[in-house]
Formats: sequence, structure tokens, C-alpha cells
Amino acid sequence: MNVSTFGENTTTPNPDPSLGVNFVQIDRAIALGFAVFDLIGIMLGSLANIFLITLVLSQSDLRKATDIITTSLCVSDLLAGLLFQPFVIRRLLAREPNHVYEWEVRRTIGQATLSASAMSLLTATVDRYVVLRWPFHYEHIITKRTALFVVSCIWLASSAMGATAYFERNLSAIVFPSIVAVIVALIVVIQCSIFIIARNQVKKIWKRSQPSDQGKKFLSTMRATKTVALLLAVFLLSWLPSTIFRFYDRLSGGDVVTFHRWLHPLNTLIQIHCSLDPILYVLRNRRFKKVIAKVVKRFVKSKK
Repeated sequence: MNVSTFGENTTTPNPDPSLGVNFVQIDRAIALGFAVFDLIGIMLGSLANIFLITLVLSQSDLRKATDIITTSLCVSDLLAGLLFQPFVIRRLLAREPNHVYEWEVRRTIGQATLSASAMSLLTATVDRYVVLRWPFHYEHIITKRTALFVVSCIWLASSAMGATAYFERNLSAIVFPSIVAVIVALIVVIQCSIFIIARNQVKKIWKRSQPSDQGKKFLSTMRATKTVALLLAVFLLSWLPSTIFRFYDRLSGGDVVTFHRWLHPLNTLIQIHCSLDPILYVLRNRRFKKVIAKVVKRFVKSKK
């Protein structure tokens, strides 16, 4: 069996999906339930991501290096919701085989957005590590120009991986998921290092009866670091179920019917991190909340 990255399932010799080979209908009630869940997530996630991206672009106070990196994550979430998830909904509700080009486009978008999300999270984690490890040199190491350069590289690399996935189905089924797995493993390792450094610093701070300004700034930085950890947890909870299922099916030589009945509903869970990422970031970021409060006050005054 040859399983592609985002949902195709073919048997040797490599049949054309448009011929209906191995086409499996999802139970109508299950398909409708997950489709409605996914559609609600797409609408909420798109609004939240567009709002956060607009804030960063329009407010000068939200254009720090960290904000640029976070915006990259929001863009990948927005594209995943608007461009990838509609294919998931269509496959859930399909009563006849999808066209070949739909599988190819779906695979391309899915690989590009997944790679961009993973690399953006890795960059955000490295950003938090640098600010804790070298706090006095952080602004010289992670500048706006550096952040923009890294984000540009992320999107060039993810776009190249998506384009390659369009032409190389087997590569997108094995190599690229392995690369993403390595990226996630790196994030976990760096996060562990961050919390070891943070724990030691927090102990030093609380030994003092009155923490210094530097100590208070460190505690504020820790809040942002925990936010990145939460984003990672949401990312894993969203992507792991379908990813683990694909690997399990491939290794066990699973059944075509079982594969399609489970994979497409599991793919709707990807929308969870696309919807929650911007909300988590704003709720846990004091600068964003202050700017939002100013924007709301300005809007209210303009209406009076």
C-alpha cells in the first residue's frame, strides 16, 4: 500500500484516483458532523488570524522580532484553514471520487502549511531560548531584519516542499513527514532546555524579598515562553492523531476502508491549532491586550 501525506490511499500498481479505485464513502452522519465542526473552526480561526495579522501590520507597537515570527505562524494557520481544510470537507462529504488534481493540490497546500507551521514554531522556540540564555544580547542577535530573513527562508523552504510534494507523492509520504518529525523533536529538546534555565532563574529571583526590575522582566519573558510551549502542545494535539494513524496504517499494511473512514475525520482536528493559536497568543500577551484596548477605545470615541 502506498499512502500519501494528506489522504490518498492507493494500491499497487498506482491507480488513478479519478477511476474510483479504492474510493470509500464516509458515513453521512459522521461526515456531516465533522464537516460542520471543521467549518465552524475555519470561520473562527480565519477571523482570529486575520485580526492578529492586521494588528501586527497596522500597529507599530506590535512589530518586534517575536511578533514577526508569530505572524508567520498565523499566516500558515490562515492558509491551512482557508485552502487545505475545504478539501478535507469535500472529501468527507464526497459521494464519488475526487479529481486527480484535487489530491495533488491538497497534498501541496497541506505539506507547505504544515512545514511552515513547524518551522515557525521552531523559530519561535529558538527566539525564546535566546532571550533567556543571552538576555543582554538578545536585541542584537534577534533583530527585526533577522526575523524577516528567517521568516522569508521558512516560506521559501515550505513552498519548495509543497511544490515537490505535488510531483513526488512518495517523497511527501515518507521524507517530508520525517523532516517535520525531526523539527518537532528539536522544538521539544529546546523547550526542555528553556525550562531548565527558567527554573534555575526563577529560584534565584524568589530568593530575594523584592525582585529587581530585571527579575520582573524575566518573569514576564517566562510568560511568553510558556505561551510558545502551549502553542506546541496545541500543534501536537492537532497534527499527531492523523500523522500517527498514517504511519500506523503504513507499517501495519492496513485496510483501505478503515484508512479512509478514520483519516479524513482526523484531518479536521488540524483546524484546532489553526483556530486556537492566535487566541492563545493574544490572551497571554499583555502588549497585544493593551493595543487592542487602545484600538477599541479609539473606535468607540470615533462613533460618538
